[in-house]
Amino acid sequence: GVLALPVWALACRLTGERRVATIATILVVAGGGLGWIRLIGDAAAGGNPLDLLGSTPYDNTWTDSWPYFRVASIFGTGFLPHRATTFGLPGLVTVVLLVVACLGRRPQGVLLAGILAALLAPFHFFAFPATYLIVGLYVVTTGAWRAPTVWRDAALFLAPVVLAIPFIAGAVTRQGDVGAFRFVFGWSEARFRDGPLAAIFFYLTNLGIP
Repeated sequence: GVLALPVWALACRLTGERRVATIATILVVAGGGLGWIRLIGDAAAGGNPLDLLGSTPYDNTWTDSWPYFRVASIFGTGFLPHRATTFGLPGLVTVVLLVVACLGRRPQGVLLAGILAALLAPFHFFAFPATYLIVGLYVVTTGAWRAPTVWRDAALFLAPVVLAIPFIAGAVTRQGDVGAFRFVFGWSEARFRDGPLAAIFFYLTNLGIP
């Protein structure tokens, strides 16, 4: 419910169509990786579907054999046990909804969007930068950057990022111990060495329906 309502409201705001908003909500909630298609192959090989479902977590199986699935579905794995995702996705959608509804019109809404965006940092470190990227793309592609209030709105939206600094600094200082940020050509598990079709198949099935 926390994710479905903002998704429906955002899609309704962007398209003006309640039917489109309903379809968008279903896709977002039920989307994610398509690792469950491995069940089809196992059943075709003679396995009993009920026994297979009872013994194999198809929604989140990281077996090192083709086809490779590295993204679990949102519904089965993200919402139920992962509280970070349960907050991160609705937070991202809510920020974008507030920006779309309030940019150039309601400064309080833009400020609230900035606060929510900054507070994503301690909960979901992927949704946090993605939110700023999506808002930036929206401003550029819709021409909102031409509005006379653009500098005021930019300041209101970006100022609350100071709330995220302690969490960003903590993550950066620990990179030597637990990992490192780096730019990559593509997903390492996409198996580019198996050819372009294998890479395309990997991206389509791991990114899911949306």
